Formats: sequence, C-alpha cells, structure tokens
Amino acid sequence: MCALKIGRTYAAWVLATFVGLGDVAAPHDAAARPQVEGEEAHPAGGADPARDARDARDAEDARDVGDADRTGKGETHHPRSDASEPDPLRHVQWSAIVDGGWSILMTAAWAASARSWSAPHIKGVTGLISARVLYGTTWSVLVASEIALLRAVAGPSWSGLSHAEIRNVWWLGRSIPARCDEQDGTCGLGLGGYSELSVRIFRGPVPFDLLMTGGWIQGHHSSSATGTLVESTWVQAPLIGRGRVDVGEGPVTVSLALGLGVYYGMHNAHVHPRAETAENSPRVRVPFHEIIPLHGGLGLGVHARVSVALCKTVSFDAGADIAPFVLRYETRRGPDSAVAPILGSEADRGALLVWRLASIGITLDRRFLYPVRLGVHGFGLELSTRPTRRLGHRGLMVAFDVPFELETDRAP
Repeated sequence: MCALKIGRTYAAWVLATFVGLGDVAAPHDAAARPQVEGEEAHPAGGADPARDARDARDAEDARDVGDADRTGKGETHHPRSDASEPDPLRHVQWSAIVDGGWSILMTAAWAASARSWSAPHIKGVTGLISARVLYGTTWSVLVASEIALLRAVAGPSWSGLSHAEIRNVWWLGRSIPARCDEQDGTCGLGLGGYSELSVRIFRGPVPFDLLMTGGWIQGHHSSSATGTLVESTWVQAPLIGRGRVDVGEGPVTVSLALGLGVYYGMHNAHVHPRAETAENSPRVRVPFHEIIPLHGGLGLGVHARVSVALCKTVSFDAGADIAPFVLRYETRRGPDSAVAPILGSEADRGALLVWRLASIGITLDRRFLYPVRLGVHGFGLELSTRPTRRLGHRGLMVAFDVPFELETDRAP
C-alpha cells in the first residue's frame, strides 16, 4: 500500500510538472468533477469501476491527510472519545516498565561483571551502590524536578503544551574507548541506559520544543587477581531548546530538528578490588566508592536529528549531539596507577574535552505497538580528550517512545 501511494504521488508530480496537468494530483470529487468530452456519462450511483476505485483511493488519501493534520506529520491518529478528560500520565506505566526493568537488569549485570560482591568493603556492594546513586538517582531527581516545574507553570493538564513524550533507550555496548586485550573476549561488553523528555511549547510555522536528556554506559575492561576494571561515561543535559521543520510530499515526510543545550558529565574508571587476592599480588587501594574520575566538565552543545518517514508507518532516523566542555577536570593519575590501562595516551592530555553521541537506525510507528513507538539503532559515543571522530562506546540501542496525553494535542 505504501509503495502504491509513493508511486501514485511520483506519477502525479511528473505529469503536473512536465505535462502541465495541474489537476492530476488534486483529489477528485465524484459529484463535482466535470464530464470530459467523449467520456461515457454515468448517473449518480451508476457503476463505473475505474472511477469508483479512483475515488476510493482519493478518500483514503484525504483521511490520511486529515489524520496527519490532527496529530502531526508522521504520527498515527487514534480516535478517542472527546468527552473524556485527558490524562497526561495515561501511558506513563509503559515507560516505567521499560525503564524500571532495564535498570534492574543493568544493576545485576554490573554486579556480575564487576564482581562487586567480592570487594573488601561493607557487604561488598559499596562500589555498586555508589555508581547507581551517581548515575541513576541524579536522573530521577532531575526528571522529577522538571516535571514538577512544568506542572507548576502549566497546571495539572499542562495547558498550552503539546507533543510531550518520553524516550527510554537501552544501550547494548560491544566496545569501550580504552584498548582491549585481543585475547579477552569480554573486554568492551557492557550495558547502559538513556532517557529523553521533550515537550512542545510553541506550535507555529517552526515548532519549538524543550527537552532534557541523560544517560550512562559502562563496559568491562579487564579482571585479574587483584580486581576488576570498568570504564563508564555519564552525561546529562538539563535543558535543550530545539526547533523543528517538517517537509512532506504525499506519503514521504522529512523532519529536521536542531537545537542548543547545556551538557555536563563524567568519564570514570571503576576499580573493584577482590577480597581473595593472590598471595604475592599487591592490595589495590581505592576510595570506598570505588569510582576514580578521569574527566569531567560542563559546556554548551548542539543537538540535531533528521528523520524520513514513509506512509506514517516506518521512519529512518539519524541523530547527533556534540558539546565541548569549556569547564573541565582531568585526572593527574599516572601510568603506575590502578587505572593506567584506560588513561589514554599522553598526547591527548590537556586537549579539549568533548562529548559526542551519534546514532542511526529505523523506527516503527505507534500503530504496531500502541502507544509505544519502537526503534532500533546503531550508536557511538564518548567523552574524552581524544580526537572527536573517535566513538569508543559503540553498539546497538533499542528506543521506546511513549507519549503524554495532553488536551492541546486533541485540538484540530
């Protein structure tokens, strides 16, 4: 069906452009269409299979256009009773299930890969707890604070706001920035999570959104008799302003989004000592939280996204974030420290600290898994002083987009 729509649209455009038949692409009204000389007249209700088929296609296209006008290009319209009051948090349980379940899985995977239970600290889990508090709790506090601010400004129904959405992302990492031992097949494997909360505050010719993003990823580096070494990256953007432009022709819609935001984050090493060290192996001494910051900072960055949607069914997406951290920190630990394997080269010391994230993939419309829009992408990211083209954390990501139900979205 999608291919037929694209074909009809392209054929109509060719005829209208090169033949001069400007009304070819326009919908036909069977009741008002003038009779062409030589064409057999058919009374109202008479049988004309060709015309009836054409009119049916035009009616279907008109319904698609109407749905797009009501819900925004590239999105599916799901009829609801206009008498019911909107509930902004109607679908939020889907986000909670996706994010909560993944959080539990990441915690278990970190404990397993880092051997946190065997560290010589309180119950062997202080390193695990510290990382989860830094990475997970800070995001929860940020989201709760900004949602509370939105409710205070716009009221319980979020009056004046539209197109609110939360995105939860599962990161499945297969590499890390540090160099791995080729004999170690587990080096680079890791998990991460990323979230994005967005809302439209202006619905003019160029819609304008506010969004916040945040996430982290960790990857296993190595294990020895003295402990386990893990490399992680954690970045948040509490405020991004983004403009959006949609350009559509028939069943194909191209969306471009560009924005500017504030970013901050850290690039860390996690050293998890083992209680059962070898007899001749030195005891690894690390802070009780087992986190050793390698880089950290804050700066302004650019956020960009492009999407090509086909028949409001599937879209091909690409996105990127890049932010130089003008306020920065860099560790002074040397090559004799416990984190030496992931410090990087001396040539990169003192260079500009840059956060970069890039992804490309495919997304299915909500009609397949309503109300969730499901996407699968490849990704690469890094926060370091290495050349910007390098994306050390790479792998596969699965994205779940869940909408908020707002009164403004129901307006025609």
